[in-house]
Amino acid sequence: MKNPSTKRKKKQPANTTGFLAAVLVGLIAVGAVTYMNKDQIGTEKPKKEETAEAPKTPAEDALPDRQPQTQPSDKVQTAAPAEPQAPPPADEISVTVVKTEEEPANPVKPKEPAAPLPQPAENQPKEPPKEPVEPLIKTEEKQLFFVRYSESTESIEIVPVIRRISYENSPLTQTLNTLLYGPNVAELSKNLITMIPEKSKILSIEISKGIASINFNEEFMFNPNGREGLEAQLAQIVYTATQFPTVSAVRFLIEGESRDFLSDGVYIKLPLGRNSF
Repeated sequence: MKNPSTKRKKKQPANTTGFLAAVLVGLIAVGAVTYMNKDQIGTEKPKKEETAEAPKTPAEDALPDRQPQTQPSDKVQTAAPAEPQAPPPADEISVTVVKTEEEPANPVKPKEPAAPLPQPAENQPKEPPKEPVEPLIKTEEKQLFFVRYSESTESIEIVPVIRRISYENSPLTQTLNTLLYGPNVAELSKNLITMIPEKSKILSIEISKGIASINFNEEFMFNPNGREGLEAQLAQIVYTATQFPTVSAVRFLIEGESRDFLSDGVYIKLPLGRNSF
């Protein structure tokens, strides 16, 4: 009869060898996995850009979340980091212009054609110089009344003479101003003189309803020949003015004011006509 303990001792080496082989295979497998993942340890996957979530409508908020849930996986796969790509060369960059049909907010109006610049005076045609317009001068024959003095009778006579009067607007004013200048040489040879004071001047003349208001300066009030000389000078003015059909009497003013008398008490407050002398 064989000893059982001896038989068991013979089989023990075979079992020990198999166990060692299994342990060795496991170590080799672990080393291979460690070798494959050693370059990926400590690396992180690039984060995706966070995009703004579109606002959910009330209907979408009411619905349950239908996104599929990913089941956990025992195996974790890590992707190799993408190598940064160099920008394409400038020659290969293309720009695409997209035209839209929308009108611009501020449309630019087309520029109006600029007005032609004025030409220099040398290039412009020269207009012929305009001839000066001469005032229309009219000429009429009018009567001037002067005085003839008689020494024998010591009387004063009013004598008319004919003069050619040239005027532009007012024949009455020009005729009276000519009277104030006095008689000419031919009239002096006929013993005609004037009793109007030498420095007398007409300041203005207005005609209304047949009355000529003649405004004289202060010198018209005084006459070296006394009362007779004052009455003669008034008669010369009245007779010369009333030959015009628009004048029937003369109102005498001194410096724009109505006076009652001239010097020596000659009355002039009311208008005077030919029948006043």
